[in-house]
Amino acid sequence: MSEFFDHLPRPSMSELYNAYKKGENIMHLLSDGNSQRYNDLNKVKHIEIAYDLQAGSYVEAMRDETHAALKRKKCTEMAKLLQEYCPEASSFLKAGVGEAVTLVPFLDVTQLNLDHIHGFDVSWSRVSHASRFLAENNY
Repeated sequence: MSEFFDHLPRPSMSELYNAYKKGENIMHLLSDGNSQRYNDLNKVKHIEIAYDLQAGSYVEAMRDETHAALKRKKCTEMAKLLQEYCPEASSFLKAGVGEAVTLVPFLDVTQLNLDHIHGFDVSWSRVSHASRFLAENNY
């Protein structure tokens, strides 16, 4: 039973934020020195922390026109596939919606008549950014 608790004290969010800003690997910082069992049991929590720290960075990346153009191209391809294989679709669910930087360009180009659009993510911070990004883009 001790392997459930076989871990080092977790760095504070402030320490993790500073490490993130320096480009350090947050997943490594959270798992280093802990038992494999502990890391396996806490993997989703570690991912959530890492995503929370980078919340907003994906929306910020969309302000770079080269990045945004690449994302639009990818989403146009995705929309064409869905229109071809699911032409009668009336709902869309984006699992792992993050900051909605894939959802918005997809909605911009899809010709599907979608009555219901939903998304979810493990990181509430990123969903909050998604909500603002969708609103900024009139969704």
